[in-house]
Amino acid sequence: PELKDNLTEAASPMIVHGRYLKALYGNRIGVIFIGPCIAKKGEALIEGDTIDCALTFEELEKWMEEEKADPGDASPLPEGFLEYRSGRASLYPLDGGMIQSLSGDTDRKRCYHISGIDRIKETLEEIKTSRDDGEPGFFELLSCAGGCINGPARTGGLSYFKKTSILYDRLEGRPSFAGEEKPIVSYDYRVESPLDIPAFSDSEIEAVLIGLDKRNPDDRLNCGGCGYDSCRDFAIAKLQGKAEKEMCAGNMRKQAQKKVNALIKTIPAGVVIVDQDLKIVECNSRFLNFFSETDLSEYQDMVEKAKGVKVENFGSFGSYYTEVLFNKKEKEERLFHEGSVYKATFFTIERQRLAGAIFQDVTQPSIRRGTIITKAEEVIRKNLESVQQIASLLGENAAETEIILNSVIEELKPPGRRE
Repeated sequence: PELKDNLTEAASPMIVHGRYLKALYGNRIGVIFIGPCIAKKGEALIEGDTIDCALTFEELEKWMEEEKADPGDASPLPEGFLEYRSGRASLYPLDGGMIQSLSGDTDRKRCYHISGIDRIKETLEEIKTSRDDGEPGFFELLSCAGGCINGPARTGGLSYFKKTSILYDRLEGRPSFAGEEKPIVSYDYRVESPLDIPAFSDSEIEAVLIGLDKRNPDDRLNCGGCGYDSCRDFAIAKLQGKAEKEMCAGNMRKQAQKKVNALIKTIPAGVVIVDQDLKIVECNSRFLNFFSETDLSEYQDMVEKAKGVKVENFGSFGSYYTEVLFNKKEKEERLFHEGSVYKATFFTIERQRLAGAIFQDVTQPSIRRGTIITKAEEVIRKNLESVQQIASLLGENAAETEIILNSVIEELKPPGRRE
C-alpha cells in the first residue's frame, strides 16, 4: 500500500483498447475480450460498459465444442470489419513483453520485468526499503509466472517454450499497427477507478482470527490452503469481503471434528473408529464400558488414553475391521462378550485407512423393551390387515387382541411416554 502512488495512471491494455474501439465506432459495436486471465472478468465489470463480455480460452473452447463450431468453416469477414494485427504488441503476454513492445517511452529509465506473486512481493519489499536510492525505474509486474501466456484459464497443454516459439513465429514478418491505419479519436487512457486499499486495525484483524478459532499463535498454521500466505492475510481479505470463513480448511476441519466428537460422545451406543493398523483413532466411553472390566463410562480421560491402543485389547473382533477396511462393505454381526450379546455394525469410512463400528447391547432392558414394543406393533398391524379382510370371522376377538397388545405396549414404555 505504501507504493500505490507510484502506480502508472494508465489503464490496462484491455480497457484502453476497449475505449478506443468504442470511441471509433460508438456503442453500436460489442467489445469482447478473450484470454487466459480470470481477473479480466472482474476488471470488465468494474469498468462498466467498456468491455461488453470477457471470456477465457477455456470457456471459448467449451462453447465451440458445444456448438460444434469449426473456425475453418467461418464465412468471409463482413464489410467494414477491420482485421488489424497487433504487431510488436503480440509480445505483451510474455514476461518482459510489454517493455519490448513500448517504443521510446522507457529509453531514459531502467526497466525491470518481474513475474510470479512471490517474486513481486519480494521486489516490492526491496523497493519500499530503498526507494530513494538510485535511478527511478519502470517495473512490469505480472502475477502469473512467465507472464499472461501462463494464465490460469489457458488451453492446449503446450509448454511455455512451445507457446513462446509459436508466438515468435507468427510475429515474424507481421507489420506493426501503422499510424495511418489508426484514425485519430479522443478517448481517455487513464484509470477511472482509484485504487482503494482500506486499512484495518490490529484489533479488527485479531477479532476475525478469534472468530476462526485461532486464538493462539499455535492455531495460526499459515498453511496456505485458503489461497493466502498467512492467517493474518486471510483475516484482512475477509474484512475486505474477498474471503469467507468456509475457505479456512483448518477451521472447517476443527469444526467438523467438534461435531463428530459431540456425536460420538452422546450417541446411545458404543462407537469406535480404527486405522489400518487397527489402532483406535476415536471412541466413546460407552464402548470402553462395554468391553472393559471396570465401569469407565464417567471417565472421559480414559477415552483419550485409549487412542492409539490396538482394538484387539477390547475384544476379539479385529478380523471384522480388516474385512470392511479392504472390501469396503458394511457388515453386521451378533457378538457375545462377558455374558452379553451385542449387535455390531462394522463399516468403511475411508478404504484401507479408516473403519468404524457401532455396538448395541441387545441384552439391556431398554433394548429388550424396544424390541418387544416393535414386535407388538407389528402384530397389531398384521392383525388389523387381517381384520379388514375377514372382519366378519374375527369379530370381537380382533378388538380384544388389539386392546391386550396395546396395554402390553403401554406397560413396557418408560414413564412419561405412556399414553
